[in-house]
Amino acid sequence: SRGVLTHLSLRRLLTRWNAEVLALPDAPAGVTPQMRNRGWIGSPPAGPAALAAWERRTGLALPPSYRAFAEVSDGWPLVDFDFGAVRPLAETGPVRDLEPGLLAAWEDAYGEDGGDDGNEDEDEDGLVDDGPPLLRRCVLLNDGSDHFLLDPGHVGPDGERATWDFTHWY
Repeated sequence: SRGVLTHLSLRRLLTRWNAEVLALPDAPAGVTPQMRNRGWIGSPPAGPAALAAWERRTGLALPPSYRAFAEVSDGWPLVDFDFGAVRPLAETGPVRDLEPGLLAAWEDAYGEDGGDDGNEDEDEDGLVDDGPPLLRRCVLLNDGSDHFLLDPGHVGPDGERATWDFTHWY
C-alpha cells in the first residue's frame, strides 16, 4: 500500500514544508531571520565529498532516503522541542560517541545486555532493540532529547535502514 506522502519526492516535501513554515507570521523556534531572508529553512545540500566522508567515517552505506534528504538539505532546523534539529552529516555519529552519558546511564540501570532479567527481546536477526544494545550500534541523527537513531543492524533489501525514536523518559 502507498504511504500518505509517497506521491511527493523528498525535494517536493521539504520545499512544501519550507514554504509552509516561512508563511507563518511567527517563526517557529529554530527558524532564524537569515533563513527567512534567504527563503530556505534547510541547510545547503551535502555534496559528493560530504556524502563519501560520512560513509568512510561511519563504515556504512547511506540509506537511499537519507542520501536523498542530505542531497536536498544537509540538516534541518528544529522540528519540535523534543526531537530537536536534524544534524548535518558531519555532526552525526555513533550514540556511544555523541551521547556517552546516555549509554552509561542505561548500562548502569539495565546492564550491558539491555535488561537485568535475562528476557531481552530479540528480533528475527538476533538483535536486541532496546537500551544499551540498540544505543551501542546506532548512529544519532538529531540533537533533541528524543533520539532519532539510524540502525545499521537492520537493512532492508532496498538498502534502507531501520530508524528508531529512542525516548528515554517514558
